[in-house]
Amino acid sequence: MIKTVKDISVKGKRIIMRVDFNVPMKDGVVQDDTRITAAISTIKYLLDQGVKTLVLMSHLGDPKKDA
Repeated sequence: MIKTVKDISVKGKRIIMRVDFNVPMKDGVVQDDTRITAAISTIKYLLDQGVKTLVLMSHLGDPKKDA
């Protein structure tokens, strides 16, 4: 069975959360924030559980296209 954040105790811990914030941008403006808003409930849950530190880790862009 795959564990989720609700299966572990996070109170007082430092958490690194891998998120997919690779969103479409045009002229520096986010065109579709669906991926960002999808992560909000998990972020709020972790904060409500009393994490000491929450680091969000993502990337932006496609290295093959941006090279």
